[in-house]
Amino acid sequence: MLQPLQAPSRVPSGELRTSPGTLSSPSEVGLGARGRGLGCVILCGGLGTRLQSVLTGRPKSMAEIAGRPFLEWLLLALSRQGVTRVTLATGHLGDQLHDHLGTGAELGVRLTYSQEDTPLGTGGALRLALEQTPGDRILVLNGDTYCRLDLDRLLTAHVDSRARATLQLAFVDDTSRYGTVQVTDSGLVTAFVEKRGGAPGWVSAGICLLERSVLTDLTPGTAFSIEADLLPRLAGDGLRALAGSGPFVDIGTPDSFAGAAGALGEELAALATPAPAPSTALVRRRLGDSVALKQQVMAHCAGSVVDAAELIASAYAAGGKLLLCGNGGSAGDCQHMAAELMSRLRSDVERRALPAIALTTDTSFLTAFANDYGYEDVRRPAHRCRDRRPQWRRWLDGGHRRRGRRDPQQEHPARAGVHALDRAHPLRARRGRPLRRPRPGRCPRRPRRCRLMLDDFTPELFGQIDSDVVIRSRAPLRISFCGGGTDLMPYAAERGGLVLSATVKRYAYTTLRLLQEPEIRVRSLDYDTSHRYTLDEPLIYDGKFDLVKACLRRLRVGPDATRRGLDLYLETDAPPGSGLGASSALVVSMIGAFQAWRRLSLSRYDIAHLAYLLERKDVGIAGGMQDQYAAAFGGFNLIEFNGERDVIVNPLRVDAPIVHELEYCSLLVFTGATRLSSRIIDTQVRGYEAGDPAVVDAFEHMKALAVDAKAALLRGKVLELGEILDEQWQHKKSTSSAISNPHIDRLYGEARAAGAVGGKMNGAGG
Repeated sequence: MLQPLQAPSRVPSGELRTSPGTLSSPSEVGLGARGRGLGCVILCGGLGTRLQSVLTGRPKSMAEIAGRPFLEWLLLALSRQGVTRVTLATGHLGDQLHDHLGTGAELGVRLTYSQEDTPLGTGGALRLALEQTPGDRILVLNGDTYCRLDLDRLLTAHVDSRARATLQLAFVDDTSRYGTVQVTDSGLVTAFVEKRGGAPGWVSAGICLLERSVLTDLTPGTAFSIEADLLPRLAGDGLRALAGSGPFVDIGTPDSFAGAAGALGEELAALATPAPAPSTALVRRRLGDSVALKQQVMAHCAGSVVDAAELIASAYAAGGKLLLCGNGGSAGDCQHMAAELMSRLRSDVERRALPAIALTTDTSFLTAFANDYGYEDVRRPAHRCRDRRPQWRRWLDGGHRRRGRRDPQQEHPARAGVHALDRAHPLRARRGRPLRRPRPGRCPRRPRRCRLMLDDFTPELFGQIDSDVVIRSRAPLRISFCGGGTDLMPYAAERGGLVLSATVKRYAYTTLRLLQEPEIRVRSLDYDTSHRYTLDEPLIYDGKFDLVKACLRRLRVGPDATRRGLDLYLETDAPPGSGLGASSALVVSMIGAFQAWRRLSLSRYDIAHLAYLLERKDVGIAGGMQDQYAAAFGGFNLIEFNGERDVIVNPLRVDAPIVHELEYCSLLVFTGATRLSSRIIDTQVRGYEAGDPAVVDAFEHMKALAVDAKAALLRGKVLELGEILDEQWQHKKSTSSAISNPHIDRLYGEARAAGAVGGKMNGAGG
């Protein structure tokens, strides 16, 4: 039987029972999978005819309540619920909203604006705003009403009921201004009753969650009303209702506007209070992941645990011992288990001591260290000098730094993640040479983070031949977040380029060994090929090892160098063409090896510029400048390009918790697809030189987005960074038709449908 909803104190059991709620911070919401693909629109186009006496030429949503425009309070409430992107559907005096709110960064949201030229009603304005609003579900709010929003509860009710639309209701004592809503006991909206009398009842709270498909079927540019046309059409056909909690205020009349501040006092005070620290959300997420993992282990591994226990029991029954082996931190767990088996600590259990052996603490530390830094960095700790014996040491990062002037960014490398962001090691080069020799009779101070390297003793000191000298160098690969393409010439020289990038813990390696034989050997693991050249053979660019030849032609100079045989071994941690700047990193790595061998005085700027000349000028590979500077400097950088010799690298000090959050929220995927970089770059350069407005505007937008992305990164706004990446990708595709293809678009669309906030392609054009 159909009946109007009752007052909150008499609501029957069912979905419409109100529940006490408080304003939730993002750390308390945790929208999870339900909230993925959610767009948000606020309708701000009302004329405010009845409020002209108090508006004084302002839009109705800009009327001040408790010292702030009413719309600001709505945006703060959405930000607390984890909504980060909002479209404002504006009309009358809409330019004032844009001038006052801007991008919305100060309120914790990213705003876009949809301006109607002629009045389209609430429905037409919403349909127009849909073009700028991503998401499979659209949250719609009136810009002149306030009701407490529990977005997680609204999403749960909407998804669980498989509704086409879910309308939040509010209970008022006088429904004469609104009209009432008829709802069944199960929460299905069946009818809307026109305004009548002054009786209490349930009314629309101005909050509605709709499936995007409901709106896309509507004709754009047609004027219609959500309340009078769309929602009544959905009544009885997938429209559900959810009772809201807390006060409800409509500022549409002078009387209701005058009482708004008093009615919303506690709500607005809570919104004005800073939200809890984001670390709370991180801890709760980590604990939630731990619970989920334990449930999976319980479901899938319980039988294996029982099998292991039976094997251990049978081994002890046969008189055997238990050997516990673990890697890294697991080695410590093994020690605890071995100690428990041997010590019989429980007083309520009678058993004999059971023989068990575990790895040592030193082994546990070494394996954990190797997991974090790589086995190539594990060295025996250096001992202090005794008996006036000389000793040589090296810095861990391979740099020849003066004591006491360490780079703080080199001290705490980021880890945790298959593709952990690398803040610790830019270019590294090791060679079999001593850093220095102490004066006899004096023990040098022990540098921090040093390792004794037996191959650091010079061949001259011990009479070894130079062919025993081995130099190893590596440079990190990079991910470009924003601005890629603005480093291309001539755009960078004429308008200035700006790129935000970070290096990852994947590297390009060069091993250089001096030979007694008069030849040059080059081996590439990535291409599974090798080649030999005689010392006097002309090195001609023929498509085989051209970058290696360019390094040899520029850096193997002088009679002592040209007469020495060399063995070069090259490899990278990413497949060729993966879009991580591997070729540029390999060139930087080779320059580092030659620098260590020839003892060249090169700064990181010099190395990056030389790598750029080798690739772009000598070999003629089309491309920009960002890859070489990212590999030479390492870490997070905002790089300015104003010409080939006018480059400024601005290192970013990103806090470790932000780095960990970014690693946790990011996924680096190799699509298996390759694109022709020369074609992409040629079309971009030709488009810019021809003055194509689409290309020029896209580059200008990407520079601006690089600044926004840097701000979001430093503030720890990871989701906002993801949205910026999506906007950057849309602009980037407009610079060249060769940047994307149907395969890439399909993968990107599937990622977005699965909940990704944003992303982009790395490599040429990305």
